[in-house]
Amino acid sequence: MDIYSQMCTNAPSYEEGIFYNLFAHIRLSNYTGRFIALKFIRDNDLLSPANKNELFDIFNRYQFIFSTLNSIIRRYKFRKMKRGGCKNDLLGESLDDLAPHLKIMIPHEGLKYLFRVSDLINIINKSLTYREELFLISQYPKNPYTNIHFTKANLLQIYLHIKRNTNLAIPVLFHLFYTTCFNIAEFASKYEAIALDYSLENYIDEFENCDIADLALEWVNTFKQYHKQHYKDLTIHPKYPKNKLIREMRPILKLFLISKHSITASVRFNEFTKANNSMVLFLKNNKTFGQIGHAPVCYQTIFKSLSHLNHYSFNKKREQTIDVIEQFLYGITPEPLHTFTYPNIKPFANKVFILRNYINVASSNSIETIRQRQRNVSRRLEPYNENQLYNALTAANMAEFARNLNSRSTFVAEDTQLNVAEPPTMHVAEYISPLCDDDDDVF
Repeated sequence: MDIYSQMCTNAPSYEEGIFYNLFAHIRLSNYTGRFIALKFIRDNDLLSPANKNELFDIFNRYQFIFSTLNSIIRRYKFRKMKRGGCKNDLLGESLDDLAPHLKIMIPHEGLKYLFRVSDLINIINKSLTYREELFLISQYPKNPYTNIHFTKANLLQIYLHIKRNTNLAIPVLFHLFYTTCFNIAEFASKYEAIALDYSLENYIDEFENCDIADLALEWVNTFKQYHKQHYKDLTIHPKYPKNKLIREMRPILKLFLISKHSITASVRFNEFTKANNSMVLFLKNNKTFGQIGHAPVCYQTIFKSLSHLNHYSFNKKREQTIDVIEQFLYGITPEPLHTFTYPNIKPFANKVFILRNYINVASSNSIETIRQRQRNVSRRLEPYNENQLYNALTAANMAEFARNLNSRSTFVAEDTQLNVAEPPTMHVAEYISPLCDDDDDVF
């Protein structure tokens, strides 16, 4: 015995017979067929208004019984369904402590899945605004666990849950999708422009840093052309930090992308105006945008004791001569001293090294001078003892250095642990007098 027979008594009335003949052959799942039959009753001129009202009452009782039985069966099946997915949201956070109105259980393909409402909203928006490059290709929302399309019943359940049980605003695109009875083809044809504008707002997030930097340069050139008189000198230095450029320009570039690729003329104009106003305000608060500070000048450092070895000069204006003794022993720093500073060269902790280095260099230079002068003399010279000459020069330089040291600083001998000897009785000039004129001075 079917639902139609249960509604009829042993002696059915005229209206019940008509109702049975019209609805008995229509399947319970055929919602469209039932309302076509109801429309036939409404437009039939052979039925009186009283007969029509009675048939409408019977149809009302039939729908109530059908929906009640359908609800009982659906709840029974829902309780018997197994759980699918997991107890966490799509970000891995547990859903147990989440408020009931912010999560929803959806039956799908014989299983029930627990979702966070915000996750479902993101899935639906991503699907409706899906694109390849700048071509919008709206797709039907899918279950993230199975990659199978949600049914219209699932989407309607989500829509009603957001509207009735939460304080969240229904997304614009989801509401427009609802108005098309969740028909993706109709949605794409009617609301492509709106969906594309929403998609372009997040388009810049898919860019690589180099692409965003190129887009920023394109925007600056466009802005300069639009404001030729006021910002004609606006440039971005090639060495301007790209990370800083991307961070500063990203909000404006979103507006620029929409104004460039939107298919709605009014949207393009409004977004371009917003981008220009934002750029003017940004430049007003950032006077040095696109500029970099002056790079430090690199100087060629020349040690005074080794200056005779400096056979090539890169740039005379960028040379600085440093005396090791004055720099590290007396603490006299030439001005300006740009590059020869700590930690480029570590200061000496022990000044003995400085003393010995100074004496050795002075003695070696004196010996080299003597040899050079000997080579320039045409006549044969008397042989001389080079070791004796070197010892004499060393002692003489050490004594002279000690005298200068005592007169220029408070540096004491105990700091260096050196015993400064007196110069030899025979001056160094005696060794080289045959090589020099009367007015020549070796030192």
